[in-house]
Amino acid sequence: SYLSYSKLTYKFYPEEVEGEQISDFVKIDKTAMVGKYCSIDFGAVIGKNVEIGEGCKIGANTFIDDNVKIGKNTKISDNVSLRYCII
Repeated sequence: SYLSYSKLTYKFYPEEVEGEQISDFVKIDKTAMVGKYCSIDFGAVIGKNVEIGEGCKIGANTFIDDNVKIGKNTKISDNVSLRYCII
């Protein structure tokens, strides 16, 4: 039935939790600015002078190089490398 299917798919795509959640296993340069309510998953590396807007989600093992700018409410998936960009 549809209800069973719905319950099963929920296991793969649980609701996102609002609020700031930064893993203990990330490296964020002291010059980087991270907005309110951001979520940064384990293994992420955030370089110098990076700006991450409010409400962003940065996936696991993501590398964000120096001087990258990320606007608010942006979602970056796992295992992404960003260089020389404004998102």
